[in-house]
Parts: sequence; structure tokens; C-alpha cells
Amino acid sequence: MVEHPADYPWSSYRANGQGEPTALLSPHGQYQSLGATKEQRLAKYRDLFRTHMEPELIDEIRSHQRWLCAGE
Repeated sequence: MVEHPADYPWSSYRANGQGEPTALLSPHGQYQSLGATKEQRLAKYRDLFRTHMEPELIDEIRSHQRWLCAGE
């Protein structure tokens, strides 16, 4: 794992949270609804990552991800 989402090379955080341009992403409607301006959206997106997640919640998310991937 990485210390921060921006440290992961394939994370969309750098585009959605830091405003780095990329041809790989197009803004999702929910992302667009975070704010009226680019600066507002970037700030709101960064806020999503400011809180600490409890290990139990991380384990639950991972178990759901394994379940979803097993269904492929």
C-alpha cells in the first residue's frame, strides 16, 4: 500500500484531486457535482481522502472487491 492515493501510479487521484491532466479519464457526473468550478471539485475530492479509515472497514471493502472479482 501507499501512504497517499497520489503515490499510486494508476490512481485517478492526481487528476481528480490535484488537477493533473490525463487523456485516460473523463469526468464522471458525480465528480462534476462536487462543485461549480474546477477548484471547488478538486478541493472537495481531496476532502474525501482526509479522514482515516478503520482497518475493519478496509477489510470489508477488500472482501467485497474479492467477491466482485470472483464473479468475472
